[in-house]
Amino acid sequence: GHSLKQSYEYVKKRKPDVRPNFGFCSQLQEAELKLFGSCSLDMNDIKADTLCEILEGSNKTRADVMKALELWRGDGEVALGMLLEK
Repeated sequence: GHSLKQSYEYVKKRKPDVRPNFGFCSQLQEAELKLFGSCSLDMNDIKADTLCEILEGSNKTRADVMKALELWRGDGEVALGMLLEK
């Protein structure tokens, strides 16, 4: 079998515009943790992908997005709001 991270990367490579719902991803993480004892996928990576797509054309970098996610403890909506204000 494949890890959640491997599966996400496989799908993302074939469908670059995929944006899984954060709640769904959390459920997948919980299932992987229960089945394998660890989680291979960092939700901030998925959130960063989504936020970078939303912010495309702005002067915001992935580093800016990751910093905002870290500052707001992974809350993508608050991080996006902060990034849009600057």
